[in-house]
Amino acid sequence: MVVHELVHLLEPTHNAQFVALRNHFRPRWHDHRNVLNRLQLGHEIGSIRSQLAL
Repeated sequence: MVVHELVHLLEPTHNAQFVALRNHFRPRWHDHRNVLNRLQLGHEIGSIRSQLAL
C-alpha cells in the first residue's frame, strides 16, 4: 500500500504510466495484495474498537 501511494506522488491517476511505475517498484504486487486480502483485519479492528469502548 505504501508503494502504491508513493507512486501517486509521481502519477496521480491509475493510468498506464502509474501501472508501469508500480510494476517497476513492486513487481510482485499481486502476491502481496492476495496476502492482504486473505487477512481478516475487519474482525480484529472490530475487536479493538470494542475494547477501546470499555
